[in-house]
Amino acid sequence: RKARECSENAKRKHSKSSNGSLGRAENEQLKNGDVEAVTLFEVVSMGRSAMQ
Repeated sequence: RKARECSENAKRKHSKSSNGSLGRAENEQLKNGDVEAVTLFEVVSMGRSAMQ
């Protein structure tokens, strides 16, 4: 599950970066699940760091 989320998150983060509306995207995710949103963000951040 972690690997799959990382892959999906990486793609999602790219879209957010392109749009430049990270705040808005985060707000939407918060509605779905605050805890999940934070975890996703953290996972994406970690994945990006590892990739670099």
